[in-house]
Amino acid sequence: MLYRKKRYRINDYVFIGDNCHIGNNAFISSSVKIWNNKRIENNDKITQCNL
Repeated sequence: MLYRKKRYRINDYVFIGDNCHIGNNAFISSSVKIWNNKRIENNDKITQCNL
């Protein structure tokens, strides 16, 4: 079985709710809140305060 290494960058003071999926090469800025059951796609850049 092959395992792919996920690469993402999550800065300080980020809140991620339950059951969230973070895609490969995603970037999440500081002070961002991601609520439950959200999906961040591959190569997304999240800079908003609330998602």
